[in-house]
Amino acid sequence: MKEIHLSNYEKIGVVWGLLVILIVVGLGIRLFQSQFSPSSPKGSKTVVSVTSIPTQEKLIGRMTFNNVPKKVKERESFSLTVDFTAPDKRLDGADAAVSYDPNFLEVEEITQGPYFQEYPRKTIDQENGKVKVTAFRAKDESPIRNSVTLFYLKVKALKAGETVLSFDYQEGRTNLSNVVEKGTSKNILGSVENARIVIE
Repeated sequence: MKEIHLSNYEKIGVVWGLLVILIVVGLGIRLFQSQFSPSSPKGSKTVVSVTSIPTQEKLIGRMTFNNVPKKVKERESFSLTVDFTAPDKRLDGADAAVSYDPNFLEVEEITQGPYFQEYPRKTIDQENGKVKVTAFRAKDESPIRNSVTLFYLKVKALKAGETVLSFDYQEGRTNLSNVVEKGTSKNILGSVENARIVIE
């Protein structure tokens, strides 16, 4: 076999040719990886930001004062109701914490409403202007369709002026006013409506 002798220039040309081929192949592989591989180029940092949006059910329960007279006379007694709604929900129980100004009002009596069977707490703290009522065990376990009376209040107006009956309420708190869904024990009370009373 005849030996092939290459000059120095030809040897350098071959080496350069091989280097060019290796560089092209290397760049091609790198380009392919950057397009189809989740890994980042060396030396760079990839920050992955995942934002989760909580899907919290809207709290639909509502507690209100109803049958509130527009005006009452000084020393006059009147009655009103504490009602709640929770459309299409079945309930285990409810708590109402009511605050009032004892300089203007005196709560004389609490009478239980028709929806719950048990009323283990019905307290009046006239000195501090607080009423607390706890009720549970619904008489009718079908879903609620309309407003329901939790209890009745008999109140006396003490002196002329304007005052407010208000619910102690904070969303999610179970030790204040709440409405508890049957089966889940969740507090589904989402809003309250206070009452303004004008005393002449």
